[in-house]
Amino acid sequence: MKVCIFLRRLPHYRIDFFETLRKNAYEENIFLDVYFGQPRADEISKCDSGHNHWAKALNINYINNSRIGKIAGGLPSGYDLVILPHEAMLIDISLEVFYRKIGRYISFWGHGRNFQANNPNSLVENYKKILAKKADYWFSYNALSTQSLENINISTKKIFEVGNTVKFKQELKKTHIKKNALFIGSLYKNKRIDFLLDAARCINKKIPDFTLSIVGDGPEAEKVRYEAGKSNFINYLGAITDNHEKAKLYQKSSIVMCPGLVGLNIVEAIKTRTPILTTIFDRHSPEIDYLNDNNGLMTDNNLCSYVDGCISTLSGRQSFFIDEYKHRKQLEYLDMNNMVSRFLYGLITIKEQQNIF
Repeated sequence: MKVCIFLRRLPHYRIDFFETLRKNAYEENIFLDVYFGQPRADEISKCDSGHNHWAKALNINYINNSRIGKIAGGLPSGYDLVILPHEAMLIDISLEVFYRKIGRYISFWGHGRNFQANNPNSLVENYKKILAKKADYWFSYNALSTQSLENINISTKKIFEVGNTVKFKQELKKTHIKKNALFIGSLYKNKRIDFLLDAARCINKKIPDFTLSIVGDGPEAEKVRYEAGKSNFINYLGAITDNHEKAKLYQKSSIVMCPGLVGLNIVEAIKTRTPILTTIFDRHSPEIDYLNDNNGLMTDNNLCSYVDGCISTLSGRQSFFIDEYKHRKQLEYLDMNNMVSRFLYGLITIKEQQNIF
């Protein structure tokens, strides 16, 4: 079976996943190719694009710097299964779904819905629901994504839950520096950078030796750079993609501060036993489903509650990662090899169900 996975852009944290999946799929007589486009203008500053020697680049022409785009020459042909991102703004995805080639199966790989949508009932979001139901199969990010698909009456028989994760060193010896906090992520609106900086200033007033290291890049990087320049407790380190360098930062940190959108950064926090503190926020990605009382805290959506939660954890009044069994089970689910295995199981099942050889 020949499989094409297309991504609108290729993030660096997907490289290890695709390398392992491609190798394991080949052993099952499944030939996998990955195609990717380019980030939009508003995404370039995040500096999170990856590179791979065998993945194939396609040129996407975005209309007047908007979110609407078209692949030059369209999606490639000659594949039995095409796995696409669940996006409405890329014209080729709709063309692939509604004008599919004979003998070609289509799957989406995604969240199940747009967790950051301003209006879940907008024309675009309703159109995405129509698209979702047109696919032959779904690779869902995690249990929360699967539930979103079931809520629009997509059969569980068509869904393969992959357990979205990243490859990251799991066991680190903590240096027990109690007053250090860390933020790792792209610097844009949904991450609530202003809230993060306000919280850091409040904490520093009550804990004078408190420090916050901020890692990432994006549209709001300049305000972080400015704040770090006039502060002696905020350190801006720019974008860091090397896992070893990031691991050293987690090793020195007592908490991860993420008052805005929680995404895959929660996986790194869990794997390094660093509690993540966030707020009740309506823009979290489906990975927020990984948060529990053993690995982090979700406070009320106000500065006072969030600061209190951070101070309580930094001062040792609130402890995490006490339940070793619960932590081990979560690490097992978030293991990269297990994500590959779940994805590969979906590919093998499709191959057998459709008698593709």
